[in-house]
Amino acid sequence: LPYQVKLYIEKRKGPTGCGGVIIQLKEGNGTDAILTAAHCVYEEMLRRPVAVDKIDVVSGAHDIENHFEDSQRKIPVKNFVIHPDYNSKNLVADIALLKLKEKIPYTDKTRPACLPDKDDEPITKEMCYASGWGAHFSGGDAGTVLKMAVLPIQPTEKCNLPGGVESRFCAGGSFGGHGACQGDSGGPLTCERNGRLVLFGLTSGTTGLCGQYNKPALFTKVSAFLDWISKTDKELDTAKDLSNGKQAVNLGQPLDSDETTDAKQAGKVTEPFPCGL
Repeated sequence: LPYQVKLYIEKRKGPTGCGGVIIQLKEGNGTDAILTAAHCVYEEMLRRPVAVDKIDVVSGAHDIENHFEDSQRKIPVKNFVIHPDYNSKNLVADIALLKLKEKIPYTDKTRPACLPDKDDEPITKEMCYASGWGAHFSGGDAGTVLKMAVLPIQPTEKCNLPGGVESRFCAGGSFGGHGACQGDSGGPLTCERNGRLVLFGLTSGTTGLCGQYNKPALFTKVSAFLDWISKTDKELDTAKDLSNGKQAVNLGQPLDSDETTDAKQAGKVTEPFPCGL
């Protein structure tokens, strides 16, 4: 899964791991843009973002502890923005955009995920793919080898989503033993469109134990945030490098309803490394 990355985060309570997704917002054969879950880079105890210099991103990994994998590349974060509507209590707007200190060059092991169109959403009962290095069961240790689970998209009435369903959805729970777990947060959920895997969700949480029957996992709906992603990427391009500083830049106001962007350019990559798989 060449669009999957691993985040290492040093929080006040100790080190933690999350997933993330490589995305393409400009032409070229490399990118510095990563999507992840807001709660991964937020200090709940301190009510503020994690210090920028406490986050590293590893791309090109399969066995995260096998440092002989030539494709692995560890890059510090330059700056990031948590969505201004993020609510740490109910995980509404659980999305953050990270900009790296240097670009990830595209190879057969690292390339961006395809982004959806604004009006494209996962379809109920459609089988999609969640991935990460998370634990194999609730309370277990994080995995070292990247795993993928095939999960059916669930109707919204099964999701138990406090705070609304407009920007979230759920998947899994139809059969036990398969689902997202601790350490998978921020990673991708992709669905097939026209022969390619398209990024529809970021892993946000669970409604029960990991992989529990009838307890689906929760995902942030990427298509609901395309304008914000494009706008924030432009703002971060001119923001200060805080990789040696204390805290993320305070950017990101709610978008006006009539704002237009070039978000649909996202996902376009110069051959021979097109987005997705």
